[in-house]
Amino acid sequence: MKNEIYVLIVLVIVVLGVLIYLRLFYQPAISLQVSMSIGAKGPFYPYETIPFVIHINNTGSAPAKNLTFGIYVNDTPTMIYKVTLPGHKATAITYNYTPIGAANYSIVAVADPGKLYNIQNRQLARASANITCIAQKTQCLTSYCHMATLPRKRGLRLAVAATLLQRICREITT
Repeated sequence: MKNEIYVLIVLVIVVLGVLIYLRLFYQPAISLQVSMSIGAKGPFYPYETIPFVIHINNTGSAPAKNLTFGIYVNDTPTMIYKVTLPGHKATAITYNYTPIGAANYSIVAVADPGKLYNIQNRQLARASANITCIAQKTQCLTSYCHMATLPRKRGLRLAVAATLLQRICREITT
């Protein structure tokens, strides 16, 4: 009788341990499809903000709670987003990027970059877009020299701007 009670207590402890383990550590598989689109038409220039829209679709029945999305620009992490998405729902994240020079840029969005969640197909859980920034055509300052002859009657700011422009034009033409 005493041994049966010990066996029963051990059995209850084991069952409770398994239930707690499953509750804390079991993660159902998450099925995601991620795509990215550029929210503006090119050509793109340096210091111009370009919106990227990241579309996330949870195609499975398991919810994705606090799922991390990493944004990488040329393989450098630049932004982290947290997303909670119920099963069979979709959402979109807008990421704005401002390139700082004329170059090729690769923007990649990766679901769960730390690989903490059980994602069924990691290839579908990432999206990328490539843009090319070209250098702006700059106008010669001499084309603005005609503005240096503006009348100075319109206020102090205009007079100061005209004076500075006259100095620049004198330096360019000499």
